[in-house]
Amino acid sequence: MARKLFLGASAAQVFSKAHAWVSGQDIRIADVSWDFLDGEDEPHCLAVYFTFEPQSASG
Repeated sequence: MARKLFLGASAAQVFSKAHAWVSGQDIRIADVSWDFLDGEDEPHCLAVYFTFEPQSASG
């Protein structure tokens, strides 16, 4: 399992970044978590926990 963090100034920015990254990967999302980091320039934080999809026999 791996984790990727997405930070942004707004929730919309974070989800846009996450969508752009996830759509280009061959992964299976296992879980997500959301946090707000007080005092940071980009306080919205989305953590995506994922596993890599195994290659199919025909792939």
